[in-house]
Amino acid sequence: MSDTDITVIKNNAEKQQQASGDHAAAGGADAAKPAHELDSKFGWLVVFGSFFSLMLSIGTTTTYGIYLQEYKLVEFPNASSSFLSWIGTLQFVMMCFFGIGVSVLCERVDTRILSGIGALVSALALIIAS
Repeated sequence: MSDTDITVIKNNAEKQQQASGDHAAAGGADAAKPAHELDSKFGWLVVFGSFFSLMLSIGTTTTYGIYLQEYKLVEFPNASSSFLSWIGTLQFVMMCFFGIGVSVLCERVDTRILSGIGALVSALALIIAS
């Protein structure tokens, strides 16, 4: 790079800083204003919604041992415990496997829509399983 190129780059950077400083000082287009207040009701709703979403999705997976007793004693008394444990294993594997695709969808679709669809699918699956 020549000295002239470096000078041009520095001048362009200074012009951009001045323009952004003038724009922010003029209060244009919500300069440095967050979309929501940092400690607002909306933020707490997001925290509680995330908590319940994780509690239900990961909680049902990690408490499979309770279901295993029910399956072993009532539903499938002749099946071995190692065979029935595959139900919980497949549940966890499917959650991790579909998480890859859903994470890609989260970048393209609104997260609230996907969370709603996931809640409906989870509720339907628990109803069918009971």
